[in-house]
Amino acid sequence: MFGLFKKGSAKNKPDMVADKTVEGYAYVIGDIHGCYDELCELLELIERDAKSLEESPKYIVFLGDLMDRGPKSYEVVEHLRTFDPDYATPVFLMGNHEEVFLKVLSGSEGALTSWFEFGGRECVRSYGVKNLGEILTRPENLLFRIQEAVPQNHIDFMESFDETFQFGPYLCVHAGIKPRVAIEKQSTRDMRWIRKEFMAYEKPHPFIIVHGHTIVEKADIRPNRIAVDTGTYEGGPLTAVRLSKEGPFIIETQRKTS
Repeated sequence: MFGLFKKGSAKNKPDMVADKTVEGYAYVIGDIHGCYDELCELLELIERDAKSLEESPKYIVFLGDLMDRGPKSYEVVEHLRTFDPDYATPVFLMGNHEEVFLKVLSGSEGALTSWFEFGGRECVRSYGVKNLGEILTRPENLLFRIQEAVPQNHIDFMESFDETFQFGPYLCVHAGIKPRVAIEKQSTRDMRWIRKEFMAYEKPHPFIIVHGHTIVEKADIRPNRIAVDTGTYEGGPLTAVRLSKEGPFIIETQRKTS
């Protein structure tokens, strides 16, 4: 009914002939991007919903991009690192922002510079790092201070993330998949970064792909994919889709008002 695809482990990739019947429920959450308050609100909604349903296996799947852009990356990662609800099993997938974050923390000054252009500044501020102007004058010193600020247990947590999660006929993945390429041959780069080619493809995939990464105004349910990144850090809701034998059902937080 379900399966994980671990990084670098071909034997754990989804089986094209796997059982696609649905048993239980999976709540799949879109990109959080450091929006801790919205995360707490959504998790409360999910808990209330899950506890109103029949006793059966339940999962909460985080599609990646926990950090960057929003103001509270540290709080999001710290909360989810120890998140262990009694009503569901959490599953964490790798997003492109986790990929870059881990690359920076491994010592890449080049990754640091580009990361600051798409949310890294907000992330390191949440970890208490100051004097970010050193990105222009002493990037090696700033990189050292970032490495010092991020706890090892945060790094270990993100390095444990999976690439995909299969739930019946659904395949959860951060960005999408390359059309017309077998699941077992998908590259991690495509699954974390693909956008236009995947979003434009209207024919069936081997699974219904549930994804984030590309912002949509509201959850977009299509025959071949379900998009749930609704731009939380830009004022949109934080969105989850509940998957079950009854079909997809959307749960979301309130939109921010200006």
